[in-house]
Amino acid sequence: MILNILSLSLIISLSLSEKILEYKFSKNFGQVFYDTSGNSRHAVNGESSLTTDYDTKPTDRGAYFAKDIENCIKLPPNDFIIENFYISPKFSIVMWIMVGSSYDYLLFFRYSTADDSHIMKLKVGVNYQQIWVRFKDKTYAEGSFSPSNTFSSGTWQLLVQTFDRTQGKVYINGVSQIEFTSTLDFVEETVDFLSYLGHKDSSTRSVEGFFWYFGIFDNIITTTDFYGNTYIPGNCLVEACPLSCDPAILQDGELHCISINFDSMQNGATDSCPEGCSYGCSGSLCLDCQVSTQSCFNINNKEIQICSNSVLTSKITTCADKYYFFNCECFNCHSDCATCDQADICLECIDENAIINNISGCTCKDGYYKNFKNDGTWECLECGKNCSQCDKTQCLKCKDINAKIIGKECQCIIDYSNSIDNSCLCPKNSYEYLNACFCSDGFYMEKLDTYQCSSCHQSCFTCSSSKNCDSCKDPIMLASSGLCSECPKLMFYEDFQCKNCTSPCLDCISLKQCTSCENKLLIVDNHYNCVADCKEGFYANNTNCNKCPELCAKCSNDQLCDECVENAKILNSVCICKKGYYNENSKCNEDYFYASISVSKINKVILLFSEETENPLSNYSINVNLTPSYPFTFKFYQINSTSFYLSLLFTSDIPKGTKITIDLSSNFIYSKSGKILKEKIYNSELYEYIESINSVEAKNTAKSVTSSAKAVVSIGIGCAIISNPSSIWALLSTFQLISYIPLGGNPLTPKLYNFFSSFGKYNIFPNAGLYIFSPNATTEPYLQARKLGNTSSVFWLNSGQLFTSFFTVLCFLPIFYFFSKCKLLENSPKITKIFANYKYSFFIRFWIQAYLDIGVCAIIQLRSVIFT
Repeated sequence: MILNILSLSLIISLSLSEKILEYKFSKNFGQVFYDTSGNSRHAVNGESSLTTDYDTKPTDRGAYFAKDIENCIKLPPNDFIIENFYISPKFSIVMWIMVGSSYDYLLFFRYSTADDSHIMKLKVGVNYQQIWVRFKDKTYAEGSFSPSNTFSSGTWQLLVQTFDRTQGKVYINGVSQIEFTSTLDFVEETVDFLSYLGHKDSSTRSVEGFFWYFGIFDNIITTTDFYGNTYIPGNCLVEACPLSCDPAILQDGELHCISINFDSMQNGATDSCPEGCSYGCSGSLCLDCQVSTQSCFNINNKEIQICSNSVLTSKITTCADKYYFFNCECFNCHSDCATCDQADICLECIDENAIINNISGCTCKDGYYKNFKNDGTWECLECGKNCSQCDKTQCLKCKDINAKIIGKECQCIIDYSNSIDNSCLCPKNSYEYLNACFCSDGFYMEKLDTYQCSSCHQSCFTCSSSKNCDSCKDPIMLASSGLCSECPKLMFYEDFQCKNCTSPCLDCISLKQCTSCENKLLIVDNHYNCVADCKEGFYANNTNCNKCPELCAKCSNDQLCDECVENAKILNSVCICKKGYYNENSKCNEDYFYASISVSKINKVILLFSEETENPLSNYSINVNLTPSYPFTFKFYQINSTSFYLSLLFTSDIPKGTKITIDLSSNFIYSKSGKILKEKIYNSELYEYIESINSVEAKNTAKSVTSSAKAVVSIGIGCAIISNPSSIWALLSTFQLISYIPLGGNPLTPKLYNFFSSFGKYNIFPNAGLYIFSPNATTEPYLQARKLGNTSSVFWLNSGQLFTSFFTVLCFLPIFYFFSKCKLLENSPKITKIFANYKYSFFIRFWIQAYLDIGVCAIIQLRSVIFT
């Protein structure tokens, strides 16, 4: 924290030669604003440092000027700094601001108090989004506007006014928008001036918005020293920033952004300030500088007070160890504390074996106890071996579960006495690391469940079994037998003799196989080469790390891959994504295709795939289940390259809503484009199936009876047309009455049920009702009607064939009439008789015969339920 302030002081000292004054409202707040130029031209908040009238509000986005409050910041002279300051003939005024859009604002106002001979004003015109500058020097006066839409509200803007003796300019975000030329050389006379940020004059209100920075320089600055237009997300000067900002603030050589949150009761991340905080905030720090210092700095969201009896300086008051700073005074820490920042809570403890107590002072950490000394202080001394809590020499609690208190100390139980690390967690000849036991050098783990460590061969330093050394005792070299052969250090065993290792090896197992390297920056790879230490996806090329081929996690060179990234495989020394995956940003992601299921009203189950499968679906294992379970078999058919259907064969009735599940999970199913099937289990519901109607035997019986009935009726109609139409009615009545027997409640065997109902299935004429009404949008018939073969309860659909036959026969009337009037047949008694019978007997008998069909159709509609 102190280093930050010292850095600030260094920056101040380096910039004294060109700054007249400078205020950083983003970090400095209070009744007095500290002049960071080093010239002690401090400003006051509002009209006076002694009152809060017209004070701005501190926020993490700088000083906030509220709407309609007429806030202002008064530059010297003021009640804190009485000396005036003067601007050089060549000067620059720089400000970073974000303003609102309620009305026209006054940003900066400097004028002579004796008369109006010197005036300098910068204003914002919100209606046309422009800057207005007024410059008056004795007899010269200038008032100019920037072009419309050159100054935006609600976002951060860099505003710079420069004057070089006679040439004046105003820059907005680095672009010159106003230029004017004075007829006089600018020189401020030794008169009294007043200068304000914000202010209300006779025509304009004070600004509404935020001031982040304000400075006056004694030369012409370069605008690019303050801003840029390429912002890297992440360089945020407050807790949250927009994804992009133009202009961006240049600070410490990098471009940054500031939050554009306009709510002064929130921080830049739009989080509300702490409860009870009437000021602005930075993070969770309430920016309250109500102390005698009158000025504070916000360093890393910690409040630093600047203290002095008279004038402010860059020196930050600090306290010695064991004291803390509060309200410009140093107070004693708790007696246990080496350092602290409040009364009882330590930042560091005096004793190195003590830990901070969150309530008050410090306490000894586990394994230590408090020992009080004669001067009233105490120290933490270590308890006995394996003891986590003790009272001086008496152990109260053991560290390890395999230890117990015997007398005054902890002792390991049998077989857990360990002299290596003095712990009881692991058995003999082992040690504990990260709560696990590992065998000591010269031993190997023979039994994992009990951590039993047995001795290696006498030549081994470490081993994996009694006959396989992992490393050898010096000076010994590992031989092909798995045991060790003696060789001096820096030599290897070959051809029954020890040979010197060569560069780059320090130690080796052969002339070109290193076990350690001369250069400590190199490591030994899996091939015993000394190479650079490269991360995954790169390979060592001597002492450099080069990128492996695409999708390669480990490689030996840029052509040969040893190991691919996840879900990739090596093909011809190149990594490619496995089938069912695709390459995206050097990763193999799953690539899916999909399928859907549908069921027709005759329970034909259709599977539709979004892409053509790699193999016919008949090549895969298909598991079909019904819930609840019913006996069935199925056959599989292919409609086209992406559509398949199952034909289900039942041996019993199946109720509507029975769940069918098609399970393909035992297969890996790919499309021809290499995608993998996303879902492999599909569910749907079946329609009602009635065995007595839909079985193969019932259908064959119905077909036979219907065919016979059609033949009989056709012969009867032919005879009726030739002789008397009424002769067919007796036959039709008989068939009609037989076909309606199943509609009753009498129990029938399936064969009789099918036999009787088949008489009503002969269809000489088409059903004209199907061309008018849609069966799928109608109500469902009741059970007996469905069994009889009716698929709809709508009267006009069920009686459609009746009326179709009537109108069809009616069409023969003109034909018979024509024949009756024909001169050749006019006197034929046969034709006359047929025509008479047709006109009277047919129509009368038709309506007598049709009443039963019409009545049944009406009853079916009345008894049926609504189809949902």
